[in-house]
Parts: sequence; structure tokens; C-alpha cells
Amino acid sequence: MTFVRITVSSLMLLVVAMSCAATSTLDGDRALTLVKAIDIAVEHNTDKLIAEAQMQSQSGSLQVQRSFFAPSIRAGMNGSRSQNYDVSDIVSVSGYRGEAVDSAQYAVSLSKPLLLGGSISIDAQMIRDDPIFTGARYHGYQSEIGLRLNLALLRGAGTDVNSAQIRQAEQEVRATQDDFLHTLSAIVRDVSQAYWNYVAATRTLTIQNNAIERTQRQLDDTQLLVEWDERPAADLEQIKALLESRRVDLAAAEQSWQRAQQDLGLLMGIPFVQFSNLSQPADDFPEDVFDGLTLESKLIELAKDTRWDLQALNERIEGSKILLDAAQNGMLPRLDLSLFAGIGAGKGGDHGFR
Repeated sequence: MTFVRITVSSLMLLVVAMSCAATSTLDGDRALTLVKAIDIAVEHNTDKLIAEAQMQSQSGSLQVQRSFFAPSIRAGMNGSRSQNYDVSDIVSVSGYRGEAVDSAQYAVSLSKPLLLGGSISIDAQMIRDDPIFTGARYHGYQSEIGLRLNLALLRGAGTDVNSAQIRQAEQEVRATQDDFLHTLSAIVRDVSQAYWNYVAATRTLTIQNNAIERTQRQLDDTQLLVEWDERPAADLEQIKALLESRRVDLAAAEQSWQRAQQDLGLLMGIPFVQFSNLSQPADDFPEDVFDGLTLESKLIELAKDTRWDLQALNERIEGSKILLDAAQNGMLPRLDLSLFAGIGAGKGGDHGFR
């Protein structure tokens, strides 16, 4: 059983991702887009695999609960031997051991539990002196077929009570599906944040490299001016200090860039040894697509309405209420109505040894 529920707000992050054009700015076709990063993360994320397994497990539990009300057939066969003694014969006739009676019993029952409470069944039974199983010389049988109806009047009465486990299992299935959607939303959110951090770190690194290049050119130009006696030599020290400061900033930017690259690679699920080979980001920062929803109050209300984990919690609360109502019914005294109607027939046979 699979439920699919799609809302515009739940896919808002994906809309943002898809709205970013996959424009290659650094590495050509090897540039990494946000959509590609999300696809790779969804494919390899273990939390998503766990959520899928939980959905399948709860779907199986629901089928088990429904099977409790499926019809069932029982069939049985057994044989028996009894020894009949007549006391007067034992006293008057020395060595008389009585008469042996052999029989075989066959039974078939078809029963169906009722959501109203109780069950209905059709029973068929036959006791037969069958030579195949008993060794008797002549056939004899007794057979009976009947309809049995049991109805619960107090405890266990009503469809709401008897379907409580099924309805609670359905609520849990929906809750696990909401958990799955929440897991996907969390993957999109985390990868998006890591991707934009990677974009920001890449831009910062580029800016610091450009700053060093400009400062180096300024130092070279000033060096020429000093050599031409156009500038005092003291000006070189100030520019050299600025260049060293730029290099420190570059080292910090490189560390931030490597950290952002590793964070994104970890969320994408790629091997650690391939983190350094992660492509450069291709997408630019998106424009505002929320159309006036940036107010904090509106975002809070939107989160309350569309967060899948909150919806899963509500599903489980409803399931708990269902079980609570059923448990209260279980405190009632037991009173059942049992009805039986049947017909039987028999035919005598010759038993014993001759």
C-alpha cells in the first residue's frame, strides 16, 4: 500500500533548486549543480533507506492485522480404538476380553471473525467405521453439519472496537510515510545549506586570491616607483604587511572552503577519499522566490502546516486514541450470544473382531 501526498510548500526547496540554472562557471560540464548534489545525496542517504524499510515493515503489520478477519479453514482426521467389557460375560466366560470398537473421525470447519464482534462458522464432522483406517468389516457412520454464530454483546462488541488494531496500523503506515517525506525534506534542506555554504566559500576563496593578486601588483608597482625615487621605501613595508595579511586571510578562506567541501561531500554520501575531487559549484545564489513570505510569523505558520514530522506525530496521536477507546471497551464484562443450528445422520455398522 502506497500513499502519495504532494504539497507545493513541501517542494519549495526543490523549486529553489530547480530555479537555479545549471550555468557552468568554473569547470565546464564537470561543475556541480544543486540538483545533482541533491540527487546523489538522496540516492546514497542511509536515513532514507531506513525510512523506506520502516514503511515496508508497517505495511506488512497492517496486512497482518487485516488477516485476523480473513476466513479460515480447519481440517482434521484421527482414529481411535475402544474396548468394551461386559462384566457378566467376564465372570461367566473365562478369558473373554470384551469387544473392540474402531472408528475414524473427520472434521472440517470454516470460520469467519466478525467486525461486529464474535464469529460465524460452518462445522462438518463424521465418525466412521472405515476399513481403510480401522480394520472394521462393515461400514457405519455418524455425521453432523451445523452453523454456529457467536455475537459479542458487551466486551468486544462493535466495529470500532474490533477494527481498532487495523485503524491504528493504518495511522502508523501514514505516519511512517510522513517520516519518509520528512527525511527527504531534511536531505534537501541539509544539502542545500551545505551547497550554498560551498558556493559562498568558493566565492570567498576567489575574492581572497584576487585580493592577493591586486596587492602583489601594487607591491610590484610601488617597488618600481621606489627604484625610480618616486615613492619612499617606507611605503613598501606597509604594502608588504598588507600582503601578508591577505595571505593569512587566504589561508583561512582555504580552510573554510575545504570544510565546506567536506561537509557537502559527507551529506552527498561520496567516499571520503573523493572529497577533494568534488567539482566546483555551478549555480549562482537564487533570487527571492517566496513572494512576501519572508515575514517570520508567516514562515512559522507555514512550517506548522507543512512539516512532515509534525504530521507524523499527529497521526500517531490519533492512533493512540483509537487504542485507548478499544482498551476502555475491554474493561466491560463479557456477555456473548451463541446460536447453533445443525442436522445429523447416522448408519450402524459391524464393529469388533469376528
